[in-house]
Amino acid sequence: MHDSVVSPIRAALAAVALLALPPAARAAWPDAYEGRVAMLDALRHDMAMPDMMAAPDDIAARYTHACQLKSSTACKWRSWQTDAGGDLQAAARALAPRCQGGEPLSCVVVGWAAVLDDRGHYRPDAPGAATARAKFQAACKQGYPAGCTALGELAAEGVGQPADPAAAARLFDEGCKARDPWACYRLGLLARDGRGVERDPARAAGLFERACKADIPHACTALGGLLETGDGVPVDGERALALYTAACKARYAGGCTELGRVYAEGRIADPSPAMARGFYSTACEAGDPRACFGMAELAEASGQGVEEAVAIYQRACEAGEAAACGRLGRLWLDGRGVQADPERGLSMLQDACEKGDGASCGIIGARYESGKGLPMNLTRAVKMYQRACNLHDGDGCWSLALLYAVGKGVDRNPARNLALTREACDLGSAEACGALARRFLDGQGVHADPARAAELFDRACRAGLGDACATLGAMVREGKGVQPDPARALALFRRACEADSGGGCFGLGQALEQGAGGDPDYSGALAAYRRACDLGYERGCSASGPITFRARFQELVEDALTSRVCQVWSIDEEDPEASRVLAEVEGARIRPLAGPRQGQELVARHVEDRFDQGEVYTGESRWVLEGEAAVEVTHREVWDPRRGGIDSFPGDAAVSPDRVGTGRIVYSREAETLERRDDGDKGRRGLACRFPGGDARLAAEQCSDIQALLAAQALTACRGE
Repeated sequence: MHDSVVSPIRAALAAVALLALPPAARAAWPDAYEGRVAMLDALRHDMAMPDMMAAPDDIAARYTHACQLKSSTACKWRSWQTDAGGDLQAAARALAPRCQGGEPLSCVVVGWAAVLDDRGHYRPDAPGAATARAKFQAACKQGYPAGCTALGELAAEGVGQPADPAAAARLFDEGCKARDPWACYRLGLLARDGRGVERDPARAAGLFERACKADIPHACTALGGLLETGDGVPVDGERALALYTAACKARYAGGCTELGRVYAEGRIADPSPAMARGFYSTACEAGDPRACFGMAELAEASGQGVEEAVAIYQRACEAGEAAACGRLGRLWLDGRGVQADPERGLSMLQDACEKGDGASCGIIGARYESGKGLPMNLTRAVKMYQRACNLHDGDGCWSLALLYAVGKGVDRNPARNLALTREACDLGSAEACGALARRFLDGQGVHADPARAAELFDRACRAGLGDACATLGAMVREGKGVQPDPARALALFRRACEADSGGGCFGLGQALEQGAGGDPDYSGALAAYRRACDLGYERGCSASGPITFRARFQELVEDALTSRVCQVWSIDEEDPEASRVLAEVEGARIRPLAGPRQGQELVARHVEDRFDQGEVYTGESRWVLEGEAAVEVTHREVWDPRRGGIDSFPGDAAVSPDRVGTGRIVYSREAETLERRDDGDKGRRGLACRFPGGDARLAAEQCSDIQALLAAQALTACRGE
């Protein structure tokens, strides 16, 4: 059946049913014509969904599919195609006669042509707003869901009328019920942001999921945002990344922009400025000013491209990206990349604020609060912070919350402070989420709820607040409000330390010292404690001392098998040319060329470390040389704090006791020689072990301390073995 043919009986029944329904419910009639559904999908991907990049093969496949489903208009799609994609004005001219005949999809296309720009965005000041409204109403009155959805968009965007999010929400709801996935997506945006309906991110996630499954890449991207931050749904960074990737592959510039941000920030993927720049560049070339803005931020952050950033911000600002105007204003204020011009900078910030950039409003508020660059005026500061908050800027809400906490510029109001803190957290302020989490942890003004606190600390941590990561790490380690998980606690402490949290570095040191990642890592713990100390966390300073010896010893063990060109030689002082190589060592592999194991290959395996910290500190590492017959080797280091500070460790001598008798092999780090000595305890068998050929001393070249000792023991022959 062609999409313009309607059964008279079905049409009559539909008309009667529609008359019996209230106007707000008239969209709840799913389109029964598969060809028209496919045609709508093709038109939207081609011309009516904002920020879609050219994809000729995909668009051709969509129109062809609609044509095969008997959509007669779809078969003529090439008449409105250009090299750059679909021409909405040409499509409207082609479909205008069908709209006059009452075909609802054609009326929607004619309406789009009156109010959409060439990137699929609604123009609030479009001169054709009245025409679009009439066409959309005609389609909606026929029970065509896409017509009602388009009417909702006029209300949501304030096209030809004051914005009315509540009316838009009702129309989107009906369109979504009628299985229009774009309506579900648009309703999800309102639910996510609390516009026209109560803020409900969980409901928004469900709506985005539904639209994403129906091939709306914008919805996949929006769902990824909720999953990334844990807003209304459990955090799932891996799936968020997959959704952004899918949306970008589907040629939605916004998906590519989010990928650029992800790789720039390094939160749910390993940071990669190169990949970030690539995705931003793709989306920026497609006309997404947010991507151009991201490119400029990368250039600015590099420290070597501020001038480039200024040029990109300028282009993005001229393209209508208010945030770019605001960032440009900050550069003028600070004189970075441009000659400082505070007056011009403030003017640009004020203009960006007027255009809807909440962050710029917040910066102006901070200037009024501090008196830096503007006369101190707390009344104006409050006004600007409130405006920033109204524009969904989390930092602006948080700044306002702080004023209500102490009664600065406003009456002190704990309830208002709490409400603003919640709102700021919902809008992404890491500091607000951290403060709110602390309230739930300690029961300050709310019922204590460790589980809720853990959730909020997690959000703050993912937003980059190091101290939140540290506190959450401690909760995870102790199982407070969450299941205990040493591995996750370790990862959180590490992230906190990387974000310059002194408490996080101290927690990392504790976790490594206690072996949270497996065996104790004293070297890593020492570095973490020292970092905590450098960050002003006093407990880190005191914690580093007791483990310094163990850390230094562990570093020796970690470096034990690094050399791949180690050789041990005999020493013939009377005839140096008679000296010969006795063993070759490559990493863990030892090949004796003399002695009882000549011709074998032994592999060194580390077994364990032991420590004794009394008046004299002793560390032992135990090894096994695996081959035809295993050889056990002990490496020993001694440090006497009474004879020198820890910087005197390690000393010159590394020791390996003989397996038999009272002898020991002493490796001199300064001379790079191995010497067998006898401790001379009475009642024992003295030097019961020998180097090959009776040598008392061997030379080592390019060996680690432990490699030299292991090779010497591999060459050794002992009586009774």
